Amino acid sequence: MGPSGSGKNDIAARNDSADQSCRNIGGNVCYRGMPIDEVPAGTIGYVGQNPDNQLVCDKVWHELAFGLENIAMPAKTIRNRVAEIATYFGIESWFHKGVAELSGGQKQKLALASVICMDPEMVVLDEPTSQLDPISARMFWEMVVRVHEEMGISFVIVEHDSEYIYEKGGQSDLAFRRNDEQLSEAVSALAAPDFGCSADAAGGSAAEG
Repeated sequence: MGPSGSGKNDIAARNDSADQSCRNIGGNVCYRGMPIDEVPAGTIGYVGQNPDNQLVCDKVWHELAFGLENIAMPAKTIRNRVAEIATYFGIESWFHKGVAELSGGQKQKLALASVICMDPEMVVLDEPTSQLDPISARMFWEMVVRVHEEMGISFVIVEHDSEYIYEKGGQSDLAFRRNDEQLSEAVSALAAPDFGCSADAAGGSAAEG
């Protein structure tokens, strides 16, 4: 957690091997000793601020299946996994709806569900509730906690502030500050066992996040 400009979004983006926006930042990001751009697809998931920038299919069911199709999973496995996740996330009633028909909260739930469909080891959440109302935001965080507790998936959370995160976690594990050494200290905390990843960051100031 930290203020605007402290580098939160840049650190989150560096954990997403598909994101090319932060290639000018010094240092290396590794996951279990492997460079982030060599990590197999689906190992690390990412949910950003705006679901409209992440959802790419016209139908809810297809959005859930899309990632699995991209890694050439067998059709039967895709059907079973999509049905399982749709039930788990409680989206059966709008399973056949168009994505454009969904509310903001539903879209963000779909974004998370589509990532969880890939059965990742870790998911990076980059201010995922910044565009949600308080009720929808709390429902989203409750689902994140449930996924963590029941599926054992780790989450790296980037947020300005969240009452619910503090309530469940007791304290903020990462504190980002601009233009001092505490940024690199915070990044190195990603090596903690709870996160299951490691990061080597260059010293100095962070880029705008």
